[in-house]
Amino acid sequence: MRLLSLTAALLTVVAALPRARPLNRRGSEPLPPTVDPFYVPPANWLDAKPGDVLKWRTITPGFTQLNHMNVDKAYQILYRSNGINNDVPMTTVTTVLVPHNAHKNSLVLMMPYQDSNYIGCSPSYIIQQGAPIQNNSIQSLEQLLWTSVLNDGWIMSIPDHEGPNASFAVGPMAGRASLDAARATLNFDKLGLAQNSPIVGTGYSGGAIAAGWAAQLHSTYAKELNVAGWALGGTPSNMSELTYTLDGGLFSGFAVAGLAGVVNSYSIAQDYIGTVVTHAGNVAMQYTREHCMSDIVINLRNTHVLNKTFATTGSKLLLSDQITPLLNEISMARDKALTPIAPVYMYHALHDEVISFDSANATAHAWCANGAKVHLQSFFGLEMGHITTELLNTPNVLSFIRNRFANKDFGDCSFTSSPDPLWSPDILGAKLTEVFNAVMNFWGFAIGRGDATLKENIQQGKPV
Repeated sequence: MRLLSLTAALLTVVAALPRARPLNRRGSEPLPPTVDPFYVPPANWLDAKPGDVLKWRTITPGFTQLNHMNVDKAYQILYRSNGINNDVPMTTVTTVLVPHNAHKNSLVLMMPYQDSNYIGCSPSYIIQQGAPIQNNSIQSLEQLLWTSVLNDGWIMSIPDHEGPNASFAVGPMAGRASLDAARATLNFDKLGLAQNSPIVGTGYSGGAIAAGWAAQLHSTYAKELNVAGWALGGTPSNMSELTYTLDGGLFSGFAVAGLAGVVNSYSIAQDYIGTVVTHAGNVAMQYTREHCMSDIVINLRNTHVLNKTFATTGSKLLLSDQITPLLNEISMARDKALTPIAPVYMYHALHDEVISFDSANATAHAWCANGAKVHLQSFFGLEMGHITTELLNTPNVLSFIRNRFANKDFGDCSFTSSPDPLWSPDILGAKLTEVFNAVMNFWGFAIGRGDATLKENIQQGKPV
């Protein structure tokens, strides 16, 4: 009852705020990444090292002005990185937001959830003023944390961690892109950040794929980075289990998008899926390459991936020797050599209707067994769903970031559980109205008990 009352009170605050308007004025739209020359690397880019700055520009971020966020300057950096392994060079972009009175001794690496294989949904594009902003209340929720981080004065780097062609659920690539975004941000001389500046990385849901893999790859790929900690929420750590969990349900679009992302990035997956996928399956996967998350959730709901309408293999799609080893390889906590060396804070709803708690729990225990320091905080209240947890646990994530920058003791592995987060608005600061401007760009959205309203809207095909 305490959480339900609090949620109702917060939504009342939000409903009382003036509606924001999209900044997609005719004639002012930025160029999409497919035609914007900024995304094209210089001729000698292969000579650069991972994390080297290839290009940079200043931008005007639309949503930060819309929501009165504490942003003084905004930059975009095209940088060198690697893809699915160190032998697949690539470039991608990170957006750097610099608050007024910024601390020059710390960096927050923020991995947003794109959850789509469409390059037009990349953070670096949709963050620009004039970009076609979707009426997407789900993604606007993560801006609560963005606002809080900026209010604390931390520089924030937001990478296009799905890479230059946007491939969802490809953890090894997302992890490298994220670590190299940190390198590039430290290398960017306009910021004045020291190379040994402490870094805290965070991601929720699809963003936790990038954050989790960055945590795993840190020791072998970018050990020189002074990472103080990682925060992962609603973590999809196992692609196979994710597919089985979501298949045929309201959120099955994520399973389709994940499969399409793997096909986009791995030739072995492309060869196998190409021989068994049906026309309907191809159409569904292609949809995720041409639309953003909100449309994918709505229009691919109740899709049966493990059915002969999608692939001739039916329920055995993921059981072939041609695909199973790859899916194991891109799951977290499968290789002891890829164990996080910085503290990891994980949080997850026990009854998460999108991402199975069991997978995240298994990942946390495996990492602990291999010597990592992990705190997994679970919430067993029936009212705690995937989206509810993201919103209401924001203060705990912010506290983790603050504590890591303050070098407070994290302890060893621990597992705690409670009905819901102890929501403390004072952690976020006094400007609660401003905070909730960042929670929802477009109002008229209520989460509901256990994300009930959200699920009803999806089932009815309403925008989310």
